[in-house]
Amino acid sequence: FKLAADLDYSDVALTDGNNYTPIASNMVNDNLRFKGHFDGDYHTISGIRISRENACLGLFGAFEGELKNLTIENSSIAALGEKGRIGALIGVNYGTVENCHVKADVTVSSVNGNNVGGIIGMNYGGVNRSTSAATVSAKSSVGGVVGSNGNETGGQARKGSVQNSLYYGTS
Repeated sequence: FKLAADLDYSDVALTDGNNYTPIASNMVNDNLRFKGHFDGDYHTISGIRISRENACLGLFGAFEGELKNLTIENSSIAALGEKGRIGALIGVNYGTVENCHVKADVTVSSVNGNNVGGIIGMNYGGVNRSTSAATVSAKSSVGGVVGSNGNETGGQARKGSVQNSLYYGTS
């Protein structure tokens, strides 16, 4: 997929505090992750409002592909319950993210959850040449770029990497 123009969700009506549903928001089922290539083609997505109970929130909930050349601005992603894995771009990442940026007018939060990051909530993949200036908050495992990087799951060690990326916001 290649984004052909900027997208602005600001005028989309809110339903229960939401104007956007994350793409592929089920990390448990491998078949429901987004497994394609998404090239933002240096465009911006803005005005996203997500406010829900479930985990794996962001532009993509669960991601296992390639995401590149995209900026997110003027958006708010919030988990209301004890769930986590919240990021402006990806809730849980098994793929690669390159040259993606989250602006200072973005907030990413979880009331009682964890694994909350400016770009990615939980990272098992790779992040390169990306920046975040988002305001990020959660109960634990909070980070400017990623909330949690790698973990052992079901006895299988998975590593995530963050290279040449920068956080310059507040958490």
